[in-house]
Amino acid sequence: MIARYMLAMIIAIAVAIIAVIRCTPVRADEPPHVDTAIVFLVDTSYSMDQGELEVARRSHVEAFRSAEIQTAIVQGGLRLAVAYVEFGDWAATIVPWTGVDDPASAEAFADALAAVPITNTPGTAIGVGFAEARRLIDTMPYAAARIVVDIVGDGINQRLGTPVEAARNALLDRGVVINGMPLMLAPADIGLDGYYERVVIGGPGAFSMPLTSIDQMPAALRQKIVQELY
Repeated sequence: MIARYMLAMIIAIAVAIIAVIRCTPVRADEPPHVDTAIVFLVDTSYSMDQGELEVARRSHVEAFRSAEIQTAIVQGGLRLAVAYVEFGDWAATIVPWTGVDDPASAEAFADALAAVPITNTPGTAIGVGFAEARRLIDTMPYAAARIVVDIVGDGINQRLGTPVEAARNALLDRGVVINGMPLMLAPADIGLDGYYERVVIGGPGAFSMPLTSIDQMPAALRQKIVQELY
């Protein structure tokens, strides 16, 4: 009898706690919470020809228009924040932080990205790209349970100024996971996968997905993003 009474009391207390949590309003000064925040960081240096640049941009646009990504978001009940940065000798945020939690918002992000012209820039300054990602993360208007930087590129760092290791470590110190997609599209790119493993990616569960053909990118990118959502 006592055991039943104690069990009933525990259940009642638990229900009361849940009700309080559900009914407690979010403070106006608290940022919206998201499950995962992703900065897409894409190399647009001169080593990428126009066709490769277009495939890289289109692959990101089509990924957020795809049933694969949209279904993963809906079925997982996920709330995301995404931003898109292009870098060469300098870095520019092409689409700022955008909340994505359903097909309509995924389509809106894709539309915003598709509307901006692609700019080819000299050099490959990965450290500068990382610094822009860090700036975005430090000023993010969301509270994210997990933060990812997803970098796509076809070369090693070719510029001084912002060392890759220092810029990467600044992200890792913030708890960011850096995943990579090295594009090994020419004989000169041999060994780029090892460079990404040693110098570029980092954080718990970080991974690299090397490609040897630009035609692999649309499907591989969708797979990569789904993996990064959870």
